[in-house]
Amino acid sequence: MIITLKKSIFLIINSLFGGGAEKLNIELANAVEIEKVLIIEKDISYKNLLKEKILILSSIKEKDSVLSKYLILLLITLKLTKVFSKNDIVISSLHRSDIVNIFSSIFTRHKKILWLHSSLDIYSHSIFAKFNRLLFSNFDYLVFNSENGKRIFKRNYVGINDKKLTVIYNFFDMKRIIEDSFHILDKDTTNLFKYPTIISTGRLEKVKGHYHLLKSFALLKEKQENVKLLILGDGSLHKSLVEFCKNLNLKVFKRGLKLTDDYDIYFLGFQKNPFAFYRKASLLAFSSISEGFGNVIVEAMACGTPIVSVDCFSGPREILAPKTDFSKQTENLEFAEFGILTPIFEGEINFENLEPSPSEAKFTEGLKKILNDKTLRESYSKKGLTRAMDFDITKMTEKWKTLILNLQNGN
Repeated sequence: MIITLKKSIFLIINSLFGGGAEKLNIELANAVEIEKVLIIEKDISYKNLLKEKILILSSIKEKDSVLSKYLILLLITLKLTKVFSKNDIVISSLHRSDIVNIFSSIFTRHKKILWLHSSLDIYSHSIFAKFNRLLFSNFDYLVFNSENGKRIFKRNYVGINDKKLTVIYNFFDMKRIIEDSFHILDKDTTNLFKYPTIISTGRLEKVKGHYHLLKSFALLKEKQENVKLLILGDGSLHKSLVEFCKNLNLKVFKRGLKLTDDYDIYFLGFQKNPFAFYRKASLLAFSSISEGFGNVIVEAMACGTPIVSVDCFSGPREILAPKTDFSKQTENLEFAEFGILTPIFEGEINFENLEPSPSEAKFTEGLKKILNDKTLRESYSKKGLTRAMDFDITKMTEKWKTLILNLQNGN
């Protein structure tokens, strides 16, 4: 069914500086009749994917202080009162964008949708808990990208109208992903894939679990010396993780060095086309401590790449084991329908601790199973591609259009 929308839809997000939430906003902007994508920070990695829809709201950059990022919100709120009108619908992603969406609506009376991209479990116990409750209760709809995310929200924010809560899974342009995955990488990069190769993608921040991944990989290297780990992404922990690799006796490549196959771990930074890496890799290692969904899992599956994932809240289980209880978290290695799930990582980051924990050892076991079992690897490759198609953009954007139409009609 084709649904036509009024041209009064805006997206607002903190930045377009990499990240899954940022990419999804771009995909939605290109699939639905969006007026503008409003961004608080001026840093942009994905500008080429938009069709002249960007409006930058400030001169703040990603590297600026948290305090300055919040202080600028008052000025941005005032600016938005001249952009929005009563008939508009504004969809916001991430905390600062949600704040300006709510406060600008006091003056403009526009309709508001909050698009939640991450687990809210940590926020429910923070100093922001009461503020967040006030924030959430004033949205017309709250859209979750996982059933488990919605479940956790209802547990932590009892009393918010259930009719406001809905689940729309993250979506992907499968045709473009598959096409991009066949792009040819440069000769030196391609040469790395003659070895068993593990890919990890994500911001180099605590929540992405790279500390645990490196310990698991170091344990793996004790038995499989020729395996490589390629890490795609940037972040504040880059320097610390590079130094930690050295403490683990792993030879580490970072940008600025000559790219050869002499290293164990490769920090390759943000890649505009990670899909070409996925297709050539032996598997994707997903090590997050918590997630809203886990976009890279679906993207890698679309490229035929098997998955080993921590069973974190939320996303991985709903993608890899959709017929199971989503509130469950495995305590052992779980050979799920579409990939391997392992126990959540325990313990805080301690760069002095080189010994793998039981959960890190289990993750290593999952990596070994995929690397050393060709039949299992090929089976998950085929099944994963089929599962990835359930999240194709054409299916999910129709759900978004229906939601927006309901709001336009006063439902």
